[in-house]
Amino acid sequence: MDKNKKKWTLIALFIGFIIVFEAINIYNNVNVLGTKQASFCHINELIDCDGVSATKYAVAFGIPLAVWGLFLYLFILFLTLIDEIKTTPYLGFLKVFKNPSSYIYSLCLLAFSISMVLACIQIFDIQKICIICFATYLVDFALLLINKTKGQNLLYDVKVSIQDFKEAISVKSYAIAFFSIVLLGVCFLVFSSVTYFFAPEIKKQVEFEKIQNMKSADIPVYGNLLGDENATVTATIFSDFQCPGCSLYNRVLYKVMKQGGLKNVKLVHKNFPLDATCNKYSIRTIHPQACMLAKYAIAAEKQGKHWDVVTILFDEQPTTETQIKEMARNLDLDPEQLQKDARSPEVKKQLEDEIEEAMKYQIEGTPALVINGKQYTGLKMDYEVKELLLKNGAKK
Repeated sequence: MDKNKKKWTLIALFIGFIIVFEAINIYNNVNVLGTKQASFCHINELIDCDGVSATKYAVAFGIPLAVWGLFLYLFILFLTLIDEIKTTPYLGFLKVFKNPSSYIYSLCLLAFSISMVLACIQIFDIQKICIICFATYLVDFALLLINKTKGQNLLYDVKVSIQDFKEAISVKSYAIAFFSIVLLGVCFLVFSSVTYFFAPEIKKQVEFEKIQNMKSADIPVYGNLLGDENATVTATIFSDFQCPGCSLYNRVLYKVMKQGGLKNVKLVHKNFPLDATCNKYSIRTIHPQACMLAKYAIAAEKQGKHWDVVTILFDEQPTTETQIKEMARNLDLDPEQLQKDARSPEVKKQLEDEIEEAMKYQIEGTPALVINGKQYTGLKMDYEVKELLLKNGAKK
């Protein structure tokens, strides 16, 4: 490589490494450590590196884009120093790298093209701009300009890179090393894409979107019992039928109970309606039909279809008794008996008891999950609930 190109490439890489390490630090604080303190480039609603880092667009194949940038700069550093490296014993096969500047140009052309797509996503979709990201885009562009062959068209270096690769792949030692690295890389990407090991918060976002697009009815649950009747691990969910978070949590719990592969667990649904009509601990009525819906869910137990009704109340969100009775017919329930039971003193007393039980656990809002007497607040994803159940004695 030309000495002048090497000097300016190393300077650009030095700047790039500083920027990309800061990007990794911001990503780690937002998505792994959960740091609440804003970074220096969280300036306003538009210029917000933290906000961009918290989105699913900050990750590709389960790996943060900042880490991809680090990989790119490390490989460019390798290419920049290739003339020195290939003189090392046992690395003679690296002599196939004849035109490192062309390879760097080709890589940076690809990286800059991807960067422009990401820039459009930030501006038009996320509607937040990460100035750290844009700084790396400028570094990529600078590296591209530094390593372009003078007097040639924009695709000249790309053609040189492709031609050199075709020749290099015919060298057995290089071909073995290349395909070994590719195989390891593919395995690593499959692992990171499936597990989101490096992006736990993004994993939660992806799972949350799946849950949002699912209905409770997608995982059929019938009868009054969900789980093992003789289970020693009891998960009790206190919910309100007009609470959006409760509806989501209901799907999460169905998924855990039906698809989680757990034994020795049962799920119990209890009501804590945020409706002063029946809940004396509710300062005001947030959900005006919540008490009525809770009574119908309890009444359904008498006809052996508690979970059937829980599912349909969450999914369909009825607001009148007429709507509920029509739904009851579709579930082969006796709608007149269901209404009679829902209005009975017995059901009223059971609802009051469930509210009192919620207060025993100091529950103030919904959804609230209690596992063997321990309360876990906040909406959790299925893998988080599964982990909690295993910690409390559930078995696979």
